Parts: sequence; C-alpha cells; structure tokens
Amino acid sequence: MADTLRADQLIEGNELLANISLVRDLMGMDFSTGVESR
Repeated sequence: MADTLRADQLIEGNELLANISLVRDLMGMDFSTGVESR
C-alpha cells in the first residue's frame, strides 16, 4: 500500500515538473532566476 502511494506521488511529481517545464518554455523564462532565457 505504501509503495503504491509512493509511486503515485512520484508520477504526480514528474507530471508537475513536466508542466512547469512546459509553462517555462511557453513563457520563454527561466523561473529559477526569473530572467528571460530567449
């Protein structure tokens, strides 16, 4: 049970990172520095 929850959280985390990367690409910004990358 705990392993299943952990796996679900990892998948959700990966999807969240992918969404952040997508938004960052769309905005053309680097959120880590707040400076435009293009």
